[in-house]
Amino acid sequence: MLKVPRAMGKSPEVSRHTKGLNIVRRTTSGRPLLAGAAGVLALVLCVPTAVADPDPGAGDRTPTQAEVDAAKDAATNMKRTVASVQTDLVLANQRLQNASIAAGQAAEAYNAARWKLREARQA
Repeated sequence: MLKVPRAMGKSPEVSRHTKGLNIVRRTTSGRPLLAGAAGVLALVLCVPTAVADPDPGAGDRTPTQAEVDAAKDAATNMKRTVASVQTDLVLANQRLQNASIAAGQAAEAYNAARWKLREARQA
């Protein structure tokens, strides 16, 4: 049986020829397009549209200057926290790269030692 490598999104169809060979033929289908259209339709139907409040002052009060200042201070503190986490991430990534290099060097040294041992045993 002669087989053709599988391709993503393709379904095989087997056809028989007069010489007795099985040849797998790939055909394209509209399944990916149908799935994409169904996903878009689901989003359009399920996601609510944004509606502005007709009377913005009814129900919610305007924050005081102290509340605005407290929120700004909290945002500034979070920026510092995010920056420290990003710094820790960069340092950890550098340590990971250094460890990867050291592991590669150790593997090469191990392979060299095995080769030398084999050469010594053969001599």
